Amino acid sequence: MPLIEISFDNWVSETSGLSHKTQEFVRIQTEPEYATSWTKISALDGIAEWHFLSREGQAPYHVVGGNQLATQAIAYFVGTDNILLNQLVTHIKSTDKGVEVTATDMGTFQQQVYRAKYVITTVPLFRLNDIQFNPPLSPDRKEAIQTQSGGAYFTAHILVDNMASQFWTREGHSFLPILSDGPLGVIYEGKSEPNKNAVLNLLINGAYAERFNSRVSGWSEDIQETLLEAFE
Repeated sequence: MPLIEISFDNWVSETSGLSHKTQEFVRIQTEPEYATSWTKISALDGIAEWHFLSREGQAPYHVVGGNQLATQAIAYFVGTDNILLNQLVTHIKSTDKGVEVTATDMGTFQQQVYRAKYVITTVPLFRLNDIQFNPPLSPDRKEAIQTQSGGAYFTAHILVDNMASQFWTREGHSFLPILSDGPLGVIYEGKSEPNKNAVLNLLINGAYAERFNSRVSGWSEDIQETLLEAFE
């Protein structure tokens, strides 16, 4: 419980004994994972995230043929007949035999009631309060929902002259990705072809992502100017 009451930022600075530079390394390596400042998450969440990056870390997994095959495998295991898409859930009722879910099909706008032993919904946090639960959620669960805050991501793809690769290669090897800790976020190397422009992918998170996402409509030139200035 004490780890829930203190931010990851304060926990690291007050208890870790790490140097300031190392603390900053922890910050910029973990913030892209939860997409917000380490001042906005609990120490418990931060420790859970840092666990994957510290010591021996965790080996990455590669799905041959693309990640969509992993999604398909999960769907086949669950049973495609048990999966419904584009359903706006409005009511969830617990019964003696399981659960009843009332939803509106967003294609036909027809309302349906589904019955099952249990249900898994992929409802965004900000829509949870729109669902009527019977029996009502407990005060603790309501508080958990209402105190959730989401992070933010923004992605951009940059085309540069392929000669620019000299800035991110040493002895023929790329040292990307770079954690830029700024408007450029995490800089990844995209798929580039010989004698054509090189591609850089940006994964921007936190405050910069929130700012860019709010300006996508009608402010793309402002975003481009910010990114170009950061590159310079």
